[in-house]
Amino acid sequence: MVDGPVDATPRREKHGPPRDHTPIGTVARPDFVRLPHPATIFAARARRFAELAAADQPLAPYLRFLSHLADVQHRTQAMMPTVTRQAPGALRLHDLLSAGGLADRIAWFAQRAAMADAPAAAEQARAGLAAMPAMERLALAGAVLDGTYLPDRLGESLYVAAALQVHLTRLASRLAAGSLAPGGDGDCPACGSRPVASMIVGWAGANRTRYCCCSLCGTLWHVVRARCTSCASTAGISYVTFEEQSIDIAAETCSVCNRYIKHLRQDRAPEIDPVADDIASLGLDLRLQAMGIRRAAPNPLMVVH
Repeated sequence: MVDGPVDATPRREKHGPPRDHTPIGTVARPDFVRLPHPATIFAARARRFAELAAADQPLAPYLRFLSHLADVQHRTQAMMPTVTRQAPGALRLHDLLSAGGLADRIAWFAQRAAMADAPAAAEQARAGLAAMPAMERLALAGAVLDGTYLPDRLGESLYVAAALQVHLTRLASRLAAGSLAPGGDGDCPACGSRPVASMIVGWAGANRTRYCCCSLCGTLWHVVRARCTSCASTAGISYVTFEEQSIDIAAETCSVCNRYIKHLRQDRAPEIDPVADDIASLGLDLRLQAMGIRRAAPNPLMVVH
């Protein structure tokens, strides 16, 4: 959720898919899905937020705050009350709203997310969420799942999103990867959420292949390169970067649907985290929006204006 045009002109733009320099004789056979590991995903994200905050950039205070929030997610992921899920296969997001207990899990997380150095507005939102009637918490959860955040509840929505990430990551980690199939319109095959970014990875057996990254449950799934994740078009795909931005972060834009998704080179920078690096490259979002190109899906933790 970014807002506000900026008067800026891109300094470097590249068209066409990035070159693939996979060594001759090497054949990538990527798994379709990589399920998340709750015990490590949030700890790694907290470290990455802290690394990015160390850079001299305007978002540094917010990145430090998100590092602390990701640490809360790590510390609570093993303790959050669980729900028994009988249905096999992929999760259905809106079934969670009627399954019972979700409002209590959000309140449980909010109560444990207090941070001594949190901004006053964030602490007020956290305390308000913990004390909020259960139906209001469920309404906020529904808005986050839909990617439609309430402008007057952005602070509360941040903590709701953080709680949902913990809850859904734990549920997704228990799925059978072999039972999952490609979702409609590029959605996560595990939970149906939209991808927050895509990465070119450097894993053995999947070198220089692309995975989309779920914004909520953390599942990664293989998607062919130079194909729009919003409309599936292979025409009109361009890659846009700027001199001020890391060469490992670009925007894959589609002239058919006029949307973009961040394109991260994890194969060249293994420390990249799709959620953290997406937020740290907010300047790229602002410039693309100034060019009239729309973001394909929100980052649930990007609640700055």
